[in-house]
Amino acid sequence: LVPEGQDDLDPRFFEIFHLMQKKGILFSFVSGRQYSDLTILAPELIQEIIYIAANGSVIVEKDELITEIPLTQPTPQQICHDIIQINGANYFVSTANNIYTSPHDPAIRDWLSDEPSVKFIDQIEDLKTIEDPIVKVSLQSNHKNGAEEYFSYFKEKWGHLCQVVRSGFDWIDFTNSDKGTALSKLSVLKNFTMEDVMAFGDNSNDQTMLKLAGFSAAMSDSHPEVQADADIVIDDPYQYLLDYLKN
Repeated sequence: LVPEGQDDLDPRFFEIFHLMQKKGILFSFVSGRQYSDLTILAPELIQEIIYIAANGSVIVEKDELITEIPLTQPTPQQICHDIIQINGANYFVSTANNIYTSPHDPAIRDWLSDEPSVKFIDQIEDLKTIEDPIVKVSLQSNHKNGAEEYFSYFKEKWGHLCQVVRSGFDWIDFTNSDKGTALSKLSVLKNFTMEDVMAFGDNSNDQTMLKLAGFSAAMSDSHPEVQADADIVIDDPYQYLLDYLKN
């Protein structure tokens, strides 16, 4: 519902959310983004939305951390060492509440300097000093072709130990959890089945969720692999949901 590169919800979201509430439908943001980034989208609804963040590594309800899956295999340091070998690539290391990075590009550092959740580190070894569990490592590429050319390499090298997924044109994420697994955990906590779930996605970090959901929709501009795992392909998820809820 929030396309890559955007930080604002379509105004129709709030109508959709209130229609869901009236029908007793549970809503969850399921995202590769951090929990703190997701709460900014609809701050007035923080107490009413369940957040599945960091590609399923973090589940938060009513500002309480319910689940946290650390990234331990491979270690964040191993992944970051690989990332810095790539010219024009940066690593971003996430805990439940903060992001740690050491970007090469001064412009990126300036861009991130106003973000309260972003902490700058001097070298990879400093990751050992982070007290909170690391739940995700991300590769961000400044290459004109994005991160796609590195995806196969990392999938082959680390895919047997962790989830290696595209999370955007410039991004590859590494976690020890995934969105589908997190939704399954939530279904147990909230006493519903995965057959009851309607899921929407547009990137490879959505694929496990799309496969497990009772009904799933992929965006028409998503990767063909993503579309193959969905029941239907649509252009406008907001209009689709409005039509569904009003009929």
